[in-house]
Amino acid sequence: FAGLDVDDELEMQEVDENKVMEDTGKDEDDEHGDESEELLFHQKYIEKDKVIRKLIRYRLSRRHYISLLMFATFMGSFFTTLTFQRRQDDIADLGRTMRVEIASVTKATVDMKGIDFFWSWLDGSFLPRVFSNRWETHVRAEGDDEGEGGTSGSNMTASGYRLDDYNNLVGGVWIRAIRRQERPCTTQSLYDPWPEHQVCYHYGTGLHHEEIEETFEDTPHKIFFPSVLGLEDLKEISDTHKKLDTIAVGTHGILIAFMVYNPTCEAIATIEVELQQDITGHWKTHLSSNSIPYSMYPNSRRGLHFWLQIAFEVVFLTLWSMLAISFMRGIMRSWHILPAWLSPMSTGSFFNFSILAAPEYEHYPGDWRAFWMNAMMMHCSIVADLVVWGILTFQYEELHASAAMSKHATALLLPSDRTGKRLVEFAVGHEEAYRNVFRVTTGVSSMSHTYFMLCGVTCVLMTLRFFEYLHFQKKLSVITETFMHSMGEIGHLFLVLSVSVFGFAFAMFLMLGGQVRAFRSFTTSVFNVWQMLFGMWKPKPNQLKYDVQIIAELLVMLFRLVVVLLLLKMLFAMIFEGYKSVANKKSKKGNSVAKDISELSWHMWNRFSYLCNGSCYVDPVKIEVLLRDESIKNTAMLNSMQLVTQMRKVFKKGKYGVAHAEWIINKYGTTRSDIGHYGSMGEPPSEEVKEMLKETFKEFDTDNSKTISQNELSRALQRMGMPEMRHGTLEALLLSLIHI
Repeated sequence: FAGLDVDDELEMQEVDENKVMEDTGKDEDDEHGDESEELLFHQKYIEKDKVIRKLIRYRLSRRHYISLLMFATFMGSFFTTLTFQRRQDDIADLGRTMRVEIASVTKATVDMKGIDFFWSWLDGSFLPRVFSNRWETHVRAEGDDEGEGGTSGSNMTASGYRLDDYNNLVGGVWIRAIRRQERPCTTQSLYDPWPEHQVCYHYGTGLHHEEIEETFEDTPHKIFFPSVLGLEDLKEISDTHKKLDTIAVGTHGILIAFMVYNPTCEAIATIEVELQQDITGHWKTHLSSNSIPYSMYPNSRRGLHFWLQIAFEVVFLTLWSMLAISFMRGIMRSWHILPAWLSPMSTGSFFNFSILAAPEYEHYPGDWRAFWMNAMMMHCSIVADLVVWGILTFQYEELHASAAMSKHATALLLPSDRTGKRLVEFAVGHEEAYRNVFRVTTGVSSMSHTYFMLCGVTCVLMTLRFFEYLHFQKKLSVITETFMHSMGEIGHLFLVLSVSVFGFAFAMFLMLGGQVRAFRSFTTSVFNVWQMLFGMWKPKPNQLKYDVQIIAELLVMLFRLVVVLLLLKMLFAMIFEGYKSVANKKSKKGNSVAKDISELSWHMWNRFSYLCNGSCYVDPVKIEVLLRDESIKNTAMLNSMQLVTQMRKVFKKGKYGVAHAEWIINKYGTTRSDIGHYGSMGEPPSEEVKEMLKETFKEFDTDNSKTISQNELSRALQRMGMPEMRHGTLEALLLSLIHI
């Protein structure tokens, strides 16, 4: 209005608006509740400065709360989208079920003593458990009435195995082994003569440059158990590989992997059991299970779930696009880095998404580093999420193509010669049909895990960004700025804390590394000492009961005394001091969130009354513009006639009259009982005022009777912002006015 952009030209205003957000205590004397009829006998005026402060506070609060609400909506759409994509209710259950199922089998590997123990465990526990529930479907070979070896074509059998009745084994079970490379022993044996079994191996940093350690991907030591064979044939394959020494002495790593598919929830789970042996001969088992949906979107039930996921993804991308454009626009406008050929981007209405923008860029340029860096990290993290999601899309297409090529591999002509060598050859051919499916599925599983890990980081950054949107609210900013104020001191404390942790970690590595596995290397010692610091792990008493028990217990006690009690207590003291420092700087007269919402609700109710009842509502922004006009710069108080004159002067195209001025007086005015008894006029009316009153009279004389009835007067008073009066109250009021 009058060319004034009240949101973007705050530096042109004469009122300190940051102070306005604090001076709310001075203006809480206004009453917006019911008013009695006695107000009509008192003079009411507009105190200009007071009303301007109130209107500015409302405008800024409205903008900030709308921005906060929109960012909360943006966060909600992102979280809801991830919930639909993750599908934890059924997908995660498959991975959890398989992990629990296989964990019951792998418990025996804790006591694994050697390779012979592995073969007995494989034949006696693992294979009977995985290949226990067999299904078969007999089919006839197409175009051939006789099968291999003169048997009928019906010998072609589609078969497989189920785990827990609902999960189908895909392809079979892969086993890969890696071996250490032998080397000559550099020292003489303690025995004489030399033991024939004594062999030395390369390990760790003992490898030379020309020697390459085997990995599970390129190892030649492989075993495959096809899902189309019976358990007896599978044990025959196992015996054959045992004779071939596929897994023999020198093996220090064994990987067992397989896949299952659940057609009900359309999910695939990859299960891996990894056995690792250290150079002392101790075996350690690690079990992992990761489940993913077979398709990015549920194919078999394109119902409400499918369309809701699509809808929330579209909403999130739309809001993020608007937010990113608004962020870049704020940066460009604040520091004038916009090229000339992109100038429409900063002023064009198409890119003006200020409803989503946190307004700190224009009002707090001194804090641009924190605001800019946090917002930029959040947007970069979202871009990374979208890139990984795109890669995941192409991987899913490759998965479906590979599955389509190998889906007929379950229906093969079984070998008539069931010797071990022939079965191994058959298993190699069958493994080739599923090798690509397993490779692609493993890649999809890994990329899916990466995607949700990145999304978790994005959620944390969004939460930190949300705290910045709370910066405008004085009560809430005390909490958020406490951590910002304490970051420097916390950084220095963290430096001292890190030195202490590294010192104690190295001491525990030297003194306890031989008895406590958590301190066997300096790296693991540092990791576990950090966990001890935050109470996530602590050494068990039986781990310290060795020949240095007293030293170990004293060392742990000293660590808890110095690091936990002293340094962490100091951390809490720093945060508390930071809170007191920030609280003293902040005004204690700032509105609470409840009062802010109450004030915003009051303005919203005024607008709602205008839309429903047709009141003489005047927009708060217009009221602020007319009160800030230069012509009344030196005027401290205005009555209704002055307001009418000012409105007709500033808003020449608007049809404003006495009723609108009375509405402003009733909503924002201050009662004065020591001036006179001419209603809200302040002095006897002039001819111009009389003409205005006549226009107002005609406006409310709806039946053109040239008289104002009691009902018409009641509606008129309501339109001018007065509270609704009962019939008896209004009649008593009219009688009292007659006696004036």
